[in-house]
Formats: sequence, structure tokens, C-alpha cells
Amino acid sequence: NADSPIGLYANGVYVQGGLQFARNFTRLDQFDLGRAEVLRGTQGALYGRNSVYGAVNLVPQQPIFENTGRLMLDYGPDVDKKNLTGIVNFNLSDTLAFRIGGEVIDQDGGHFRQAIGGYADERHGWLGRLQGRYAQGPVDVTLTYQAEDMRLPFQNMHYNIVPGTPGAVANGFTGAPAYS
Repeated sequence: NADSPIGLYANGVYVQGGLQFARNFTRLDQFDLGRAEVLRGTQGALYGRNSVYGAVNLVPQQPIFENTGRLMLDYGPDVDKKNLTGIVNFNLSDTLAFRIGGEVIDQDGGHFRQAIGGYADERHGWLGRLQGRYAQGPVDVTLTYQAEDMRLPFQNMHYNIVPGTPGAVANGFTGAPAYS
């Protein structure tokens, strides 16, 4: 139940986790990436928590003062994958810019796993980010709203609690076998 000695951060915010090696970056953390900061050695003064051996910080691309955009459609017939990604940057004035990006994923096929009764790398969902940036003189502020709804069934936990065992009694399971 120990945390890794390398701090993981998404835009300067610590990525929480459970068991050792269980925490990781989400797909949203890696979407429209501006830069990845990899710092070796003790980073306690800069990042603090759990950064004894270094830190990794993923920073999203900020709005820029240009009108730009990109659209990507990815289709993989082998696994029936459909992936649509779009990012648009609006320059409203010399001091105000907006950036809107999103991704939709729908993948049904892949590697079938009998244990879960489905495909281990099946993916369905969406993610999005909306940013507004104001920059004038020494003031440079970016406000971000982001959300993600991904269904990735590659991780399946199954516990059998046998009636009469200490774990079952402590959780109130005394009758028929219970699964949770």
C-alpha cells in the first residue's frame, strides 16, 4: 500500500492513487499535451509529496493567440475502432483566446478475455477540455474546465467471500455465498 517515490502530476496537481503502481495518468491528462516535464532527483522543494526520486508533470497546451485547429479521424477495422479528435483555437483579441478540444472513442473488438466475458481493450467514451486565456502585460491567466467519461473494461476485480470466514462475518455475510 505504498505510493511510488516518483511524483505524478497533471498540470501541477498530484495524481492520487491506491496501491503501489496503481496510479497513472488518465487519457484526459495526455490529451492535447503542451509539454511533459520530467525532473530527476529529489523534487520535494518544487513538488513536495512523493517526489523523492523525481517528478513527471503533464501540462496541456494553452490557448494561443492564433486561429488554428485540427481534426483527426482514426478507424481500425481489425478491432472496429472509431476515434474522432478535434481541437480549435480562437483568437478573439490581442489579450483573449479560447481553446476547445474533444475526443470520442468507440472500440468494440480487440483481445477477447473469457474471465471478463468481453474484450480486454474495448473502449467507449468521450473527453473534452475548454480553456480561456487572458494575457496582458505581466498578467497571464488560463482558466480550464475539463471532463471525461471513459469506459475501459480491461480491469476486473472479483472477490469471493465465503460465509463463516472472518472477512464475511465482519461484513455481515453469513448466509449464501456473496460476491462483490
